[in-house]
Amino acid sequence: MTPTDQNYLARAALSGDARHMNRCSIILDGVAELLIDPSIDGIRREALIETLRLTAEVLDERAAWLSEEGLLCIEQ
Repeated sequence: MTPTDQNYLARAALSGDARHMNRCSIILDGVAELLIDPSIDGIRREALIETLRLTAEVLDERAAWLSEEGLLCIEQ
């Protein structure tokens, strides 16, 4: 891979990260607002918790891909 290709890949990854983070931010904010409501019952609360888990999974998968591509260093 040429340095130019690496630069394009890095820029695309950063753009993708920005979009993912923006979408996740909106989702997390909405879930937090709903969880504040004391009238949310058990099944709805469980659905909101699952939404949080799925959002975290997407972020984790994105970080793993970036790490594999050498675009992100994650200290373990």
